[in-house]
Amino acid sequence: MGHALQPFLRLLLEMVLLQPLDSELTLVAGGALFALLCCYREHFEQLGQALVSSQADAEVGQRLAQALATLTRAQPLSLDRPSRLRFRDAFEAFVTDVRGFLCVK
Repeated sequence: MGHALQPFLRLLLEMVLLQPLDSELTLVAGGALFALLCCYREHFEQLGQALVSSQADAEVGQRLAQALATLTRAQPLSLDRPSRLRFRDAFEAFVTDVRGFLCVK
């Protein structure tokens, strides 16, 4: 059971960044992503690296890498309320920023 939920990390990340999603659902997805991130931080970092390396434009990849680092670096990853609230705010900024340059065609 240790890794049973791990695939949902990728699904949530892709859904939030690459699919049209209502802002209320984005907040709910962010809460779920935070819980999964607390459990699977290394896997999240691997997913982030894979997403960065899959970008055809090096500048977009660099911006994405910086946004991912900003999302996770200042956060102590514990499930207490202050950590969840800090992550929620950081996640909203992250989604707004990343969707702005990832979804431009």
